[in-house]
Amino acid sequence: MSATSSKSRTGCCGGSSSSMVRGGNARSSGGKGGCSCGGGGCSCGGSCGCGGGLCQGQDFVRPRFFAGQLLTEDDLDLLSSYVVEKNRLHNRSFFGEGVVCGLLVTCDPCGGGKVTVQPGYALDCCGNDIVVPCAQTVDINALVKRLRIERTGGVDCGDPCADVKSKTDSKPSSTTGTGGTTPTAGLGTGATGAAIVTGTSSGGQEAQVPPLAPAEYCLFVRYCEQSTDPVSPYATDDPCGVQACEPTRIREGYTFELRCRTCEEKTPDNLFSRIGDCLGDLLTAERTSRNARSTLLYAANLTPALSRLNHPESAKMLVARDRLDAVTQARLRIDALPDSADAWTAVHVYDAADSAQTLASLVAAWNTMSAADRRTIDNADEVAAAAKNAQSGLARVQKVMPQDKIATLIDDPFDRDVVSGTAERSLLWAQPDQAIKVVPSGERELMAGGIVYSKQMRSSVSLAMARMKANLIDRLKKRTIVTDCTLLRDLKAIVIPDDDPSIGSNQASALDAQNAVLQLIDALIRYIRECICTAINPPCPPCDDPAVLLACLRVEGCDVRDICNLERTFVLTSVAFRYWMPFLHSFGNLLEKFCCPDDRCDPPRRQTDIQTGRRGAVTAPFPRAYVERNSALNLTDTWAGEGKPLDPAHLAAVLPPRFSFSPENARHLAASTAAVLDVTSLRHGMTPGDVIRRLVMPPAAVITPSIGSTRPSLTDEVGTMRHDINDLKTKLSAAEERNRKLDARLKKLEA
Repeated sequence: MSATSSKSRTGCCGGSSSSMVRGGNARSSGGKGGCSCGGGGCSCGGSCGCGGGLCQGQDFVRPRFFAGQLLTEDDLDLLSSYVVEKNRLHNRSFFGEGVVCGLLVTCDPCGGGKVTVQPGYALDCCGNDIVVPCAQTVDINALVKRLRIERTGGVDCGDPCADVKSKTDSKPSSTTGTGGTTPTAGLGTGATGAAIVTGTSSGGQEAQVPPLAPAEYCLFVRYCEQSTDPVSPYATDDPCGVQACEPTRIREGYTFELRCRTCEEKTPDNLFSRIGDCLGDLLTAERTSRNARSTLLYAANLTPALSRLNHPESAKMLVARDRLDAVTQARLRIDALPDSADAWTAVHVYDAADSAQTLASLVAAWNTMSAADRRTIDNADEVAAAAKNAQSGLARVQKVMPQDKIATLIDDPFDRDVVSGTAERSLLWAQPDQAIKVVPSGERELMAGGIVYSKQMRSSVSLAMARMKANLIDRLKKRTIVTDCTLLRDLKAIVIPDDDPSIGSNQASALDAQNAVLQLIDALIRYIRECICTAINPPCPPCDDPAVLLACLRVEGCDVRDICNLERTFVLTSVAFRYWMPFLHSFGNLLEKFCCPDDRCDPPRRQTDIQTGRRGAVTAPFPRAYVERNSALNLTDTWAGEGKPLDPAHLAAVLPPRFSFSPENARHLAASTAAVLDVTSLRHGMTPGDVIRRLVMPPAAVITPSIGSTRPSLTDEVGTMRHDINDLKTKLSAAEERNRKLDARLKKLEA
């Protein structure tokens, strides 16, 4: 619902500059404006100004008067201009352009080519108030004729609706400026509309005017001003002064304007469009983010691998308990892979590659370990068995993994290179003796640490980082708004490892790649943070078209067929929100009933007995067991407590010191609140559990013991509890059976 303009925009009619912050009412004030802070004189910050220093940006100037001052028209005009321009600034800055209320465009009661604009109020982008006090009849046919003349370069081709008008409308048409009633000329300012005439040929004969084709137009309203009430000035001492009449009033009005409707609706500047502009081409942004994600995941696996290799007891770390557990889990995932290639998805490919890398790392660590290092391993037999199990798992991956489908299942080229390279180099260790011969020593060492870092893998990672760096530098150079002043310098300082695949892989090159990845990721996060944080600050909106769209309508022949009022832009005021969301009024009524329970306008059941001074009868007793099961204290026990969603210790840790409290006090507060909820609910004849069920269950399913009704019998309650206990027993038995099956499967795999 935003305005669409098919014309070139013309700036502010009757306003100042189209800028939000420029313009003002600054004139040659002769130094009388001074520099103050909204009070009298210089009283804010010591010297003249707020906070010291030179007062800058003196666009808005208001006059200052003193006794004995000679007032001129400049002084008085400056005062008027200051008030008007400040009001316009507030309107366009706080509310924006659009329809505030009313101005509904409806069909004219007499039909034909006219519409009626109902009374209302709008703001244009300059901040001007557009007030239509009374319903106005707008002659659309006259505006269409005017538009046709403008589009033909001022040539009047006649009025195709002249015959219709002569039969249906004998009254002369007029336009509205500041107080008219029937605007037809559209772009005039308070002038009377010209009479409609038919075109004539050069021979004096009436020309045949072609009928109007069906078309769609949009009706706009525009602010305008008119100088009126001229008065002759008194004589002055200026010998060159011209004694001409001068207007003494400026009357604010409006005029209607018709434009051809276009389907090219300009998207207004907003938070998401500015973030999108900062990110640039979305395809490139997606590729960069995907590469960043993949390189970060790869670098995350490099960290533990390098840590194991550089540990003082690296041999024990390579076959530590966590590695054996990881191999067991990886073998379970491999056994769960589908046997049919058609059933494989991208998730299966990723799972197979990661699991194969985990298994291959243990095989490489055990088979490349020296005899002396093996003697230091306490559980050497267990490690050897795990290595054999890993080899069989690699053999299964070789059998079931569809290598030819990786290209179709994984779209991103870098992800595809990483996954295929990881799977290919890992599966070599299904035959460890052969792998030791073909895999370079540096790669074998890193494989034993837990990651595939081959020449091809290093080259792919380096190329991905180089693309990320180039894209970020390109985006930063195109940015005109920069808040991270050192980001470009830091980004250029990142050293990307050489992507030459002929260079060998070793721990040093892996460490360089890891550092470069982390630096690039930090730079990417800094750039995205800058895009978001600078976009959050709303810019001052431009004002290129001061006309306000009211409605779009369809004209067939000489008749208006239908009108759409929701093409307009609304000013989001509190009045509009209360109209669109009437439940806000109901919410206010609830607060009123809570805070003012003795309101005389409430129903009689809420009134205090004036004679006895009592507030009705005491609530009928509830069974204690029923109350305890439906108490708000149960919610407190479920949600608030140590290790529960609302852990008081965690809440106290994240709250500011001023609002923080001890866990013990938190429990006391939660219990007190729950007890008060119980008291309030019971006072109104129900429990908190009944209230919750009424909110989440249909009325037919709610069984609430009201006052005076029969409570649930003890037999019914016992039967319900017995049924719940049987359900729990069934679930517990099923869980124990699943655990027995998992234990048996685990022992079989370890054997």
